[in-house]
Amino acid sequence: MESVSAKTEKHFARSEARLAAYDYIQALLSPVERKNGWQMAEQVGYSNPYRFQHLLGRAQWNADAVCAEIRKYAVEHLKSETDILAIDETGFLKQGEQSVGVQVQYYGTTGHLENCQVGVFMSYISDKGHTLIDRRLYLPRTWSEDQSKRKKGAVPKSITFATKPQLAQQMLESAFKDGIRPAWFVADEVYGNDGSLWWWLEKTAKQPYIRSARSSL
Repeated sequence: MESVSAKTEKHFARSEARLAAYDYIQALLSPVERKNGWQMAEQVGYSNPYRFQHLLGRAQWNADAVCAEIRKYAVEHLKSETDILAIDETGFLKQGEQSVGVQVQYYGTTGHLENCQVGVFMSYISDKGHTLIDRRLYLPRTWSEDQSKRKKGAVPKSITFATKPQLAQQMLESAFKDGIRPAWFVADEVYGNDGSLWWWLEKTAKQPYIRSARSSL
């Protein structure tokens, strides 16, 4: 079976960016307490974070294609008859206003409004293990409808406003297209209260699911 590096190398224009990406992953998985550029660079033996900055800002590589390859690799190793796809979100605290999608919004860790980014993530879970297999950055209307912010943040024209449940559906559609059909799909009340998502799951996708819903009492 091909290694992850063999499966993903074709999606990088240059080998330097590919090697920096693998080092970046190792740094993210390391016990370094603060995952900033300098500390992550030092963790993998770099004298400065410039290679990581180049990878994330200027290098030519297809992040979505790499994600799809890793998703296939993960499912090949974790596949079982009782597998589950789970959707949840998490926030990333920010100090400024420049990071794409940042604004004062609900931050689940504290349960309060905070200046943060929010990402929606999909996990693959089976009796053999679990891993993240897809992601979407939530882009609030304050970003999606502000052309100056979009231009400064290099937001592609193809990215438009989508609710968190709509982002979840996008990831499910991508997984289904790749032949991933779990025994169950699960999500909390942020997604469980969205009728359009569950209608799509039942009527179009024909996907068994378990959802958490907010009580009306």
